[in-house]
Amino acid sequence: MKKYHKIIFNCMAVIITLLLTATTVLAADKEYKLKDIDLTVTAPDDLIVFTRETTASNPNYDYIDKEALELTADMEQKNMYLYAIDKDSTYDITIIATRAPSSLEYYNNCTDEEIDTIMATNRRDLEAIPNLTVNSIDVYEQSDTKMIRYDVVNASESDGLNKVYIIEYDTVFQDFEYTIKLQSYGKEISDDTLRMFDDMVKNMSFSELSGSSVRTRIVNEALELFIGAAMFIAFLGIILFILNMSKKNKKKHVL
Repeated sequence: MKKYHKIIFNCMAVIITLLLTATTVLAADKEYKLKDIDLTVTAPDDLIVFTRETTASNPNYDYIDKEALELTADMEQKNMYLYAIDKDSTYDITIIATRAPSSLEYYNNCTDEEIDTIMATNRRDLEAIPNLTVNSIDVYEQSDTKMIRYDVVNASESDGLNKVYIIEYDTVFQDFEYTIKLQSYGKEISDDTLRMFDDMVKNMSFSELSGSSVRTRIVNEALELFIGAAMFIAFLGIILFILNMSKKNKKKHVL
């Protein structure tokens, strides 16, 4: 019997190891490769992050009122490649990208005078929007590309909220127009949240990535199904093995 106990123990150890390994991988996944727009983003653990590669079984869906297919369709419609919220849903972070028209210059190729003109034009357009306050518009030198940083407050009644505090970084680079936006609902952005967001932007890497989000999501979902099926089969095998051994032991003790 000791021999069988050892076999059972080893099988259970394998299953537990698989579970712990999968959990550890998920917990350590701070880097998000947005392959369709050649952008890599690093986010802190406590953010609830969704990308177009997030599978339907991801526990982050427990924090929102949308299912995987609905959120993915919404992200595609809005040209969104990353959506993140804090656990209290007081703010969100979005990354939006669209193909840049050929007439647009990369910000890296623009002179200071051209960037100043862009900022002046955008300030004029923003200040013409009712209930919108422009606190500042500045140039930000990210390691890969020049950006324009906007600090605005939207007090529009149509938002259904008192105020929305917005920090936004925009750039034109490698054939895309990028918008990285932080929105805090009903209260000013805390210093800690602001530092976290600015660090996210600072550490972004704009570099060519292989593959696509659709293909990666399909592969990840297939892998999750395979692991789940393998664990179920292993667990079922252990139960059948225990039952079989129990029957054999009963036969040995029959007089």
